[in-house]
Amino acid sequence: MINLEVIGTALDGRTFMVSNAFASALASMCLLIAWSQMKHASELLWWAFANMFGSITLIGLTLGLMVPSDTLILISDGGRALLPAMFWIGARRFNNLPISWFAVSAGLGFWALMMVVPVEWPVPLKGLFAVAICWAVFMSLAVYELWSSTNEDLALRKPLVVVFGVHAAVYVGVAVECLDYDGQSLVDVSIFSWLGILHIEDMFFAMCGAVVSILLRKEQSEQEQTDASKIDVLTGAVNRNHLFTEAERLFNSCQGRNVPFSMIMFDLDHFKTVNDTQGHLMGDRVLRSFSDTVKAGIRSNDLFGRYGGEEFNVFLPDTPLEAAYIVAERIRMNFAENHVSFEGIPLQATVSAGVVSAKPGMDLTDLIALADRTMYRAKNNGRNRVECDPKFNFDNKDGRSRGALGSVVPFARSS
Repeated sequence: MINLEVIGTALDGRTFMVSNAFASALASMCLLIAWSQMKHASELLWWAFANMFGSITLIGLTLGLMVPSDTLILISDGGRALLPAMFWIGARRFNNLPISWFAVSAGLGFWALMMVVPVEWPVPLKGLFAVAICWAVFMSLAVYELWSSTNEDLALRKPLVVVFGVHAAVYVGVAVECLDYDGQSLVDVSIFSWLGILHIEDMFFAMCGAVVSILLRKEQSEQEQTDASKIDVLTGAVNRNHLFTEAERLFNSCQGRNVPFSMIMFDLDHFKTVNDTQGHLMGDRVLRSFSDTVKAGIRSNDLFGRYGGEEFNVFLPDTPLEAAYIVAERIRMNFAENHVSFEGIPLQATVSAGVVSAKPGMDLTDLIALADRTMYRAKNNGRNRVECDPKFNFDNKDGRSRGALGSVVPFARSS
């Protein structure tokens, strides 16, 4: 029969620290290799340095315990107090957030404060307690950074959160165990103690953390490439291929729920003249500026894309014709008012628009064709105007559409 008590007290902490140092060094090498292939992934570099530094400090701590040398232990523990901050910085860089050097300094300052606190603890215990607190706090912050970012739907985000979260929880247990210190050895530890669990879990953290981090970054890079393939590079609007795919999905969803679905087709007026007189670079800047104007005037769940050349489409789910008209008119006015001159050059850039709403028996192709005809009616009626269904009575005396709604006023739309 196996004696669990004997097994539980037979673990040599120094052997585990050397093994963990090797695991951390190997994890660092893997992360550095991955970073060399994805040099924009600065979080991999931070985590690689953290693992390498962790390997060095573990060797130093092992030697300090073997000699023994309080000085070497202090230096190694001071280094280990910085490690969790490096993992936290990596988590922030993963989300493209700035580095808070104040927080990093606060962690090191806490460790230094613990070293001078008049507590009747041996130096190794003081260092262990301070390091445990730093790891528990910064790894919890890293978990928060990874978990709170909802910009991307990444499948491997949760596994990394679990790896970091387990590491933080183990260090909480180690800190609590330090408070109950009664003179037991910090080297020969029981597998059933938190320090013993840490020795085993630390290898899991180094290797699994590195592998999951690399795979997560690869997943994010692939998603970024996929997203980039859906975007028109010049304007930042959705490109034509993805525009029709998403529009079909939104159209079918609205038809299935029996809610209104409207569309606006925009076309910049006399755009060829802008290119011919001001150059294509100015034309590109005008297209980008119009795209920014549209994005500022629509909801996050509306679909905006480049149809081709200087033509753009906006698809508005859960939006009746009247509300879509107001959106189009507001965008038209804002663009015209802000482009009487552009970047100091007289321009008088304007846009025409056609607004339509889906009718029973209509498919998306029919809707786009109707929007195209309606937009060209705006062109033929003087440009710089919005046209829609005949029930709107347009007054084109000044080239600006009014319609039966009169002046442009807020109109409720589903969000």
